[in-house]
Amino acid sequence: MRLPVATLLAIRQNGFLNSQRNAPVPFDPQDLSDLIAIRDAGTLSAAAKARGVAVSTVSRRIEKLEAALGLQLVDRRTC
Repeated sequence: MRLPVATLLAIRQNGFLNSQRNAPVPFDPQDLSDLIAIRDAGTLSAAAKARGVAVSTVSRRIEKLEAALGLQLVDRRTC
């Protein structure tokens, strides 16, 4: 499942819920910024370069966000 831009904006403003427990999920805004950077840059590696961090750092943050939400946010076959 991929999140549309409107959903990302709502998450940024209101926080978000775990899809399986329907409970608030604490998150680091940096993780969400990385997700938006991937959307803007088109690839995980381009997002990491644009943010000035290692690809592994962005990947780890996204994996943490995906685990918290119980959703796959990034299709790694295309990143």
